[in-house]
Formats: sequence, structure tokens, C-alpha cells
Amino acid sequence: MQAFIQLQDVRFFGEEASPLGDFEADHFDLHQGYLDVQDLFGKPLSFRLGRQELSFDEERLIGNVDFTPQGQAFDGFRLTYERPSNQWDLFAMKINDGVARGLTPIGNSEGDDVNFYGIYARVKPVPTHILSGYFLWLEDEPKDTDRFTTGARLEGALGPFSYRGEAYYQFGEAGPQDIRAFLIGLRGTYTVESIYKPSFTLWYDYLSGDDNLEDNKIKVFDTLFATNHRFYGFMDIFLNIPRDTGNRGLQDASIKFSMIPHRTTKLFLELHQFFLAEKDDLGEDNLGQEIDLVIPYLFRRRMEISFGYSHFFIGKALEDLKGSHDDADWAYIMLDLNF
Repeated sequence: MQAFIQLQDVRFFGEEASPLGDFEADHFDLHQGYLDVQDLFGKPLSFRLGRQELSFDEERLIGNVDFTPQGQAFDGFRLTYERPSNQWDLFAMKINDGVARGLTPIGNSEGDDVNFYGIYARVKPVPTHILSGYFLWLEDEPKDTDRFTTGARLEGALGPFSYRGEAYYQFGEAGPQDIRAFLIGLRGTYTVESIYKPSFTLWYDYLSGDDNLEDNKIKVFDTLFATNHRFYGFMDIFLNIPRDTGNRGLQDASIKFSMIPHRTTKLFLELHQFFLAEKDDLGEDNLGQEIDLVIPYLFRRRMEISFGYSHFFIGKALEDLKGSHDDADWAYIMLDLNF
């Protein structure tokens, strides 16, 4: 048995009104705090209870969103059975509690809760290939919504070629509306065997959207609790899906390149072409193009400096959605200390 506690203070750099007068720690919080019981009944079975991060596969549906300062953590329990060739997870998380927020009288069975349940499985049919599957249930009582998500993901490598394919289907009800939505993601990467290790990737994601926002069907895919920064461009123009595409879904066709020009330096270059899955009311679907450049430099053995620049060429569909006609730029320098 073991206990884990992780505290954090999240604030903007320099937001304190005074170096002496700010001592209240307004944003000081418990990020993780849980009890672990391992090797239950002498089996490779563990039980985790409390506030905890969840991260599965590449975090397409569930992640810790660790690119943000605060990250993402859940309150609940997780039961895990893990062996070298397979893993099984069962979890139940409380997102919102109506009683705790004073919205529901104690003893009233009709609550105002938001709950998240899931089953996850991962197997290795052969050493270089991994197959995983999900069944998720997001129960949102205030919105009278039950959203179920199921699907599978397969990744592997064959010599210099690696791949990833995944497909998920959502169904359920949101009040009087039926939920019917899906996501398909494909990636293929070829790495040249040389000292520079140049790598070329073709990438395509399709997230279904609503072609009629007035009917009794919801056809836009919801990415739930994903770390979307990993997938749809580093500028996070489409961080919240479906909101950021106006419920019209998203297509992302991308070409990616990476190499190691020097033992201390890496280079990553990505080009994204974004489309709506369903055209808007004006018949437009071109959201725009994004180019991302990242150069990590190993300054010391445990210290890495990353330089990044991104530019977004806005398309007509995004102009209609955001009411803006301007391109966007983003640049940053990031320091990583590993210890």
C-alpha cells in the first residue's frame, strides 16, 4: 500500500500585486491525492482511490492535459489488472456532484451529477503491435445526456515503417436528441536509417459533424477529456471540439517531418490543412492551414531548450465562424529540466 500527494500552485507569472503582500495562495490546490493498494489477492491487480490523473494511449479521449500548467485530474477509483502482454482497467470518476454543490437535497435520488465511467483494455498480439479498446460512458444529469463512446486503436511497427489507426463511435441521448457520431484517425511514418534519422509522416483525422443543427440528431463527435494539443496543431485553434468548429466537425490532413541534424539538436516540422467535416451555412469548409516548427536543443545533459514558431493561414470557414480575417502567429521558448 502507498499514498501519493501532489500539490500545485497555478498562477500567471508576475500576477502578484506585491512580493510581500501576496500570501493567500488563491490557486493552491491538491492536484493528485490517492491511495494505492497493489498485488490484491496475490495477483497483478491494483486499486487506486482518490484524485488522480488518467492517461490512456496517446490521450486521444482521456489524458492529463499536461501541456497546461494545471493539468487534468479526476476524483474516483481505478482498478487495473496488468501483465506484460495485456492490461485491463475499470474506472468510475465523479466530475460534478450536485449534493456537494448544494444543488440537490440529501436523500433525493434525482441528482445533478456528472459521472464518467470506463473500461479500457490493451493487448500485444505480437511484440511490435498493440491493440487497445474502450467503452466509455459520460453521464451528465444537468444536461439530461448519456454519451457512450466505444472503439479501438491499433499501432505497430514493421522495420522502418510505423503506423497507427483508430476508430471510435459515439451514441446515446441528449434530452430529446439522439447521439450518433464517429472519429477516424490514421497515421503512417517512415524513418530512414541514417545518422540524421529523417522521418516522414502522413496523418489524417476525421471527426464527424452536424450538417443540420436543427434536427433531433447530434452527429458531431465530442473528444471528451482528451489532450487535444497533441493532435490538431500546436496553436490550439481547435482545442475544444466540437465548440471550436461550430459543431461542424473537423478534418485534419497533415504532413510531418523530423530529423536529428546534430547529436544535441532535433527538428520537427508540421503542415496541417484543416476542413470542416460538414460545410457551414455559406457552403464553406476551408478552415485554414497551420505550419509548426519546433527545434529542441540539448543545452546540458539534463537541460533542454526548445524554440517553437507557428503560423496559421485563416480560411473562409474560420472567418465565418470567428468573425476575424487575420492570420495568427505564435512563438515560444521553453526550458525543460529533467531530474
